[in-house]
Amino acid sequence: MARLTVGSAAFLLCSSLAACGGDSTADERADTLPEAITSSAVSPQAETVVEETPLTAVKARKALLSVQDMPTGWSSDEVSDSGSSGTISPAKCAKMTGGAKNLTSLATAAFSGGGSLGPSLEQEIYRPKGESPSERLQSVRDVMADCGSYTAKDSSGTNTMKLSSLSFPDLGDGTLAVRGKLTTASGITATDDVLYIAVGDVILRIDSISIADGLSGEDLESIARAAVNKLEKAV
Repeated sequence: MARLTVGSAAFLLCSSLAACGGDSTADERADTLPEAITSSAVSPQAETVVEETPLTAVKARKALLSVQDMPTGWSSDEVSDSGSSGTISPAKCAKMTGGAKNLTSLATAAFSGGGSLGPSLEQEIYRPKGESPSERLQSVRDVMADCGSYTAKDSSGTNTMKLSSLSFPDLGDGTLAVRGKLTTASGITATDDVLYIAVGDVILRIDSISIADGLSGEDLESIARAAVNKLEKAV
């Protein structure tokens, strides 16, 4: 079986729409999608005023996760190329794919927890264009809430993504957590958990995908906290 990477699902949950310690039970919870996904508004959150010098690509690369931050048995991997998203249906959901013009990617990293069945994890630090990080998270949430299920048709066939809510702590300056269920044209089904976390003037995206056993909630939270901790020290 060909290996299903984070990139093969990232075109359906794109970074353009779009990262410690303690007892998580006392944490505020991240924003997510309504359990029955419909278009809805959320209460506006206070803007984070950033007076520091914008994060540079050099500092962002130094703030990336390392293999030592990952669970036992994980290894470094190559960052995948998501490629073209194909034709999106319904058309209103096309905003969820592509969109490299809407952000400046500063640094990326990727890790593998096993073979072709995953899990795999990709991290990206990027700066949104035309919006603050908190505004971009709200834009992401609004579009995703209105696109609970959509398809992408390309030369390989039709891939389907269904989005749902995901419980997760509210990290950084605000967190959006979403779960996607990807069914490829060949019938492979994968789970894609995506976190968008505002930190200073950038957004941290953590994208974990697996066909079989994925990351536990505890491991995903531990990884996210390590990523936010590193990034907060850099901004």
